[in-house]
Amino acid sequence: MEIKFLGGVESVTGSCFILNTKNSEVMIDCGLFQGSSFLEEKNFKVIEANPDVVFITHAHLDHIGRLPYLYKNFKKKPKIISTKPTKELAKIILLDSLKILREKSKILNKEPIYQEEDIDILLENWITFSYGEKISFKDLEVYFFDAGHILGSSFILFSNGKENIVFSGDLGHQPSNLLRPLESLPKADFLVLESTYGGKLHEDINLRREKLEDIIEETVKDKGVLLIPIFAIEKAQEIIFEIYNLISEYKVPKIPIFLDSPLAFLAFQIYKDYFDYLNQNARAFFDKINHIFKKDFVIPILEHEDSFRIWDFPNPKIILAGSGMSNGGRILRHEKKYLPFENTKILIVGFQAEGSLGRQIVEGKKEVEIEGELVRVNAKVSTLYSFSLHADQAQILNWIFPQRLNLKSIFLVHGEEDQKKELKNKIVDSFAIEVIIPKEGDVIQI
Repeated sequence: MEIKFLGGVESVTGSCFILNTKNSEVMIDCGLFQGSSFLEEKNFKVIEANPDVVFITHAHLDHIGRLPYLYKNFKKKPKIISTKPTKELAKIILLDSLKILREKSKILNKEPIYQEEDIDILLENWITFSYGEKISFKDLEVYFFDAGHILGSSFILFSNGKENIVFSGDLGHQPSNLLRPLESLPKADFLVLESTYGGKLHEDINLRREKLEDIIEETVKDKGVLLIPIFAIEKAQEIIFEIYNLISEYKVPKIPIFLDSPLAFLAFQIYKDYFDYLNQNARAFFDKINHIFKKDFVIPILEHEDSFRIWDFPNPKIILAGSGMSNGGRILRHEKKYLPFENTKILIVGFQAEGSLGRQIVEGKKEVEIEGELVRVNAKVSTLYSFSLHADQAQILNWIFPQRLNLKSIFLVHGEEDQKKELKNKIVDSFAIEVIIPKEGDVIQI
C-alpha cells in the first residue's frame, strides 16, 4: 500500500490523503485550507487524483470543504462514504460556507470554488454506513469507528487482508458532554494520527466549569458582554449545554444568551434526531432543546439583519457567533462593536490557526484589523481549551497504548510543527514506535 499526503500535513486544515492499493485508489477526507490568505489560495488548486471512492471522517469544513470543488474535476464520479449524521451535517455546512467562500473569492479575484448545484450532485452520490458495519470495496475491507469528536465522527480502519491502517480523523476530547466515548484503537500496523494538541494537556473538565462560571459572573458584575466565537458543530452545542446547566443549577444568574448562527441552530435540530449517537445526559438535553429555544432561554438569531438588533439589548449578555477562529461570519461584527470596551470578555474555546484573527487576539495583539478597519482590543481575553473537541497528548497516548506492540509506524498529521515534534518525542520515548512527520506531497510506501 501507498499513502499520499495531500493536505492537513503542514497545518491543521485541509486534510486530504490518498491510499493506493494494488487495485484501488481511495481518498480520505477533502478539507478546506483555513487561516491565512496563503492557505486559502491553496483551495483553488486541483488535486491530481481520481479516486475510486472517498471516505469522510467527519463533517468539519477542514475535512470536507473542498469536496464539491474537486468532485466536479474528477474524471469519474466516485461514491462518497461516511456515517449518516456526517452526511446530514455536511449538507448544511457546505451550503453555509458558500457565503464566506464567495466573499473570499472576490478578495482573491477568483471564481468561487463551488456552487450550490455542485453540492446537490455530491449528495446524490453520497452513501452512508453505521459504526462497525463491514464495507467491502475491491481489495479492501473498511470499518468506521466512533471518534467521539463531533456527531457522526469516525476514525477509519482499512485492511487488505495482510495489513491494517487506521486514519484517525480528529479524535475527540474525553469525556464529552454530548457524545459516546471514543472507541478503542483496533489492531493496526500503521496509524495516520492527528496531533492538534499533541504537545498539550487540557484543563480538567470540572475546573472548566468553574472557570466558565467565574467568567459569566464577572460579565454580570461588570454589566458587560461575553463574546464566544464558536464552531457551529459540536462546540456551540457543548457550550450551551454547559451554560444551561450552570443556570439550571443556580450557579450563575439567567442572562440573555444569543446564538447568532443559523448553522448552529440547524445543527441542534440534527443532533436531536440522532439520539443513538449521544450519551444519556445529552439525550435528556436535546429532548427539550426546542422548549429551550421557544422559552428564550437561548435566543437563536436566524436572519442577517436581526444580528445587529442584539446590540439593542441591555447588558449583561452572552453572544455566541461563528466563526470559531474569527476568520469570517457574524462574530466579526460583534468583535468590531465590543472589543474596544473594557467590560467586554472574549472567551476563546478552540484551536486558532496561525494567521487567523482569533490567533492574533489570543496572542495579545492590542489592535486588529476587522473588515478593513483597525479595532482596539481592550476586552479581557480568556481561553478554555478544555472545550476543545480534540484529544490532548495524554488522551492520544492512552488511545495508542493497547496497540503499542502491533504498530510499526505512526504518521503525524493535522498539527502545527511544535505539537507534532512534542508528540513524536513522547511516542518514541514511551512506546519505541517509529514516528514519521510527512511533508505535504510526500508519498510513502507501507
